[in-house]
Amino acid sequence: MAWCESETGIDYVLGLAPNNRLLQATKSIQYRASKEYSGKLKPIVEFFGTVFPPSPDLTLEAAAFVENSVWGKFS
Repeated sequence: MAWCESETGIDYVLGLAPNNRLLQATKSIQYRASKEYSGKLKPIVEFFGTVFPPSPDLTLEAAAFVENSVWGKFS
């Protein structure tokens, strides 16, 4: 990691195996991310409800839209 930080123009991602300590440390971040995602999804589901016929899969279709959008790439 020190080498990556010392080099100019190098981007990096480090991965860690999940463990109880990491899972506990990230619970609040996961909760906030879930709320933010739901906040983005709700208006899209409502909009889809006005444009498309009622469907039990409307939320799934809206979720696919979000995941394939610019929002989904940075969430």
